[in-house]
Amino acid sequence: LLGCMARPGARPPPAARGSSARLLIMGLMGMSVCVLFMLLHRVSTKDLAGSVSREERPLGPSGANLRSVDASDAARNDGGGGTIGASGWYGGGIAKGGQSVVALPLVPPTETERPLATPKPQPVVTYNPPTPATPVQPHAASAGPNDSYSGMIFVKTYKTASTTVAMILNSIAFKLRLKCLHPLDKGWFQEGELKARVAQGQTFEMSFRHMSPVLELDVLQEIVPDAFLATIVRDPVTKFNSMFNFVQTTREKYRTIENFIAAVKDGRAAINEKNDLCNNLAYSMSGAKESLAGYNLEESQAYAAKMIADFDSRGMFGMVMERMPESLVVVCERMKWDCYSGAIPFKDTQERRNNKGGTVKCKDEACKALIKSVNEIDWLLYEHYVAKLDEEISSIADFESKLLKLKKVMDGSGSNAQKYPVNCKPNVNPAVKEFEEIHHCEGNKII
Repeated sequence: LLGCMARPGARPPPAARGSSARLLIMGLMGMSVCVLFMLLHRVSTKDLAGSVSREERPLGPSGANLRSVDASDAARNDGGGGTIGASGWYGGGIAKGGQSVVALPLVPPTETERPLATPKPQPVVTYNPPTPATPVQPHAASAGPNDSYSGMIFVKTYKTASTTVAMILNSIAFKLRLKCLHPLDKGWFQEGELKARVAQGQTFEMSFRHMSPVLELDVLQEIVPDAFLATIVRDPVTKFNSMFNFVQTTREKYRTIENFIAAVKDGRAAINEKNDLCNNLAYSMSGAKESLAGYNLEESQAYAAKMIADFDSRGMFGMVMERMPESLVVVCERMKWDCYSGAIPFKDTQERRNNKGGTVKCKDEACKALIKSVNEIDWLLYEHYVAKLDEEISSIADFESKLLKLKKVMDGSGSNAQKYPVNCKPNVNPAVKEFEEIHHCEGNKII
């Protein structure tokens, strides 16, 4: 063929003519194969694109149900990007230049390998104090320094030395023979449990356990009537550091606080991780199941203002972890307990620690600012209760003398009771009657 093209007027010899025919046939066959291959490839690609784009699998969180931080670690949310479809894990169809870029099926990536997620817009959660089934006692709603209480409700929070306070209250309850509220089973209050026990006529004089799945203050004030209401707060920066190091899986996954907060802000962090470390104090006390992570400053201020107004209307006192002895003086004065002579022995203790694998700390101002940016509601609650503590202290006569006496009791007396039980006691063992009697499931119903 090339020879003919080079010499248009020449006639090739017979041998060349046969060779040229064979080359022409082979060329036509090759072209046919190429055309057929291109058609098949186009059809295959079109089918695959249609199977993915019809379902419009976007990048984003998997949208699993939220969980309460008071519950166990079951039902932990995935939080990664992508959607698991019929053909496996898909990264999603991403618009590019008006066309769909097909994401092929992949092996599901590990937790640390998942693609960046595009966070779904989170609706603003409005804090709505629950309406009680029966009106809250006026005494509980208008509590003041001069009121007389028959019991105490201490709302436990996380990584705030709340277990230390619970142990102190357990010792005081043992000495004063106050009936203590505990779960029936599994170490946690089950959904609807408190309401059912109120309906059975149970009442108690002391509550110092974590509430789950959510805090129900109205029901709690029914089962522990005429009670002084208190909780405990902590500087959100040191609280964040403590929780980050305590939750080993989160610490090992992100390695640094900066990495974790970056994951929160770009949507990669799982919901349970955010609830543990972002506005965790407010989340634990809100009585709502919705997450409070990701609020901007304006939303945080509005939410915190409503929480504070509700708690103040109930007469809630916020102990401050960094000022534990001063806070205990206020509690003892409100409850009219003799915490200064040693008649009620109690001591300071330490909460559980989990620093396996090292301790991560946030020291510089930039890191502290990052923590505050995802804990604005907690920060506002902390500032409020620090100011309230100063007000309480200024109203107590001879405060400094009482503080010194209380510290002496805490340092030297020790506790007069073993640690409270995981669950309430359905029966009283005569051999340990004095202890189990105050932790009985029926509370004041038993003789």
